[in-house]
Amino acid sequence: MAPVIWGLDLGTMRWSAFGSKYMFGNTEFHMRRTKFIIYQLAMIFLVISESLGTAVLSDYLDQQSVLEGRFPGLGIFNNDYIGIASFNIFVGVFAAIVFGAGFFFDLFFPDRYEPRWVQNMWMGSAIFASVAGLGDALAYTVILCLHEEKVSNYNVNDPELVAALNQARGKTPILYRRSGRAIASVVFLWVGWVCAVASTIVMIMFYRYYRQYGTAKSTHARKAEDSKFDRPSSIEKPSQTSGPQASPETEVQLNGPELSQRPQSARRASQTASVPSPYPPIMNSMDNFTHKSLITAPYNLTYSYYLSPNFTTQTKSHPTTPILLLHGFPDHAHMWAGAVPTLTSHVYPLLIPDLLGFGASSKPTDPARYNYKAQASSLAQILDAEGITGKRVIPIGHDWGSATAQPSASICTTVRAVSVYASSVQSRIPAAVAQRIQSVD
Repeated sequence: MAPVIWGLDLGTMRWSAFGSKYMFGNTEFHMRRTKFIIYQLAMIFLVISESLGTAVLSDYLDQQSVLEGRFPGLGIFNNDYIGIASFNIFVGVFAAIVFGAGFFFDLFFPDRYEPRWVQNMWMGSAIFASVAGLGDALAYTVILCLHEEKVSNYNVNDPELVAALNQARGKTPILYRRSGRAIASVVFLWVGWVCAVASTIVMIMFYRYYRQYGTAKSTHARKAEDSKFDRPSSIEKPSQTSGPQASPETEVQLNGPELSQRPQSARRASQTASVPSPYPPIMNSMDNFTHKSLITAPYNLTYSYYLSPNFTTQTKSHPTTPILLLHGFPDHAHMWAGAVPTLTSHVYPLLIPDLLGFGASSKPTDPARYNYKAQASSLAQILDAEGITGKRVIPIGHDWGSATAQPSASICTTVRAVSVYASSVQSRIPAAVAQRIQSVD
């Protein structure tokens, strides 16, 4: 079995990945083919520029060392070209590392999990490569067009020296702009810089998408994945006019089977605004929640989760501790739909995940992946991705979710309370949770 290093399964590294069908025929990941093309163009053009400039640099250095050693007192000054060509080497190598690494990571590990600091490192490195490339191209162009090699203590009456210099001029003309390879190096540098800027823009666009949806999967791939969990639209609401009037508790119990069949794909407010929901009112209580997903380390497992409408406001504007609601077996995030109206009346933002094996989250076949402490660690990664400072949280677990809520106290740095409920009557959960939240207040 191939090792897993930093969450990257080395078993996915295979020669077949370089096949055009896998590289360009696979549309499962967002902007992956675009990145393949533009990253490679940036690498190719900048490396060609660096190689041509290095060849000219080597010729000027050889000329300088040979002639100054052969004719004592002779001074040859071409450090301006040597300096910019050396910087051009750095730019070419740095860009090749950044965009080359991006190419290979997208090739072998397209669905990898990357924390925010790693994303910032990628984007920062790409921006630096673009800025350095611009400075390199401008300086290289000015030096090539306006500068020339200087020679001091040149004795025109020394035929041997005159012959040696004339012979050297075939490879190292006194005017830099007369070097064909130097001109080609600058041309390729400008083209490479344009590709580097395009690569940086593409990378930033990709990470904006990644942060919004928590996955590298393309839009059509996410929709196809969500459609696997969608319920038929022919489901009808229970009659509101016939039969005895149900009490609130009876209504929740009657909706119990509906809760277990709740679609596990995102139901966004923008989608439900124009299309009437086919679900009973209690099922609609989470329709205005934001549905996201995150690929967690170290096994690249996807966790689906929902954020209450006030989540960003509460967690960004001031440090209100969020509530983490963990469902039991066999349920998913929408088990808490009956408790949402009560909980949203408080200031606490809500984070409700589909635990591993349920809803739209990953369903690994290895039993070891379902370890409760490991799942708590994955939930801590979600808190980190959502910018929860110090991983502050109030975990509340129901049924099997309580087994994940308890180790959260050791994983998260600040836990104000841990509540555990094992009741099978879902109508009692809202009142019990509300009472617990009031005690925390």
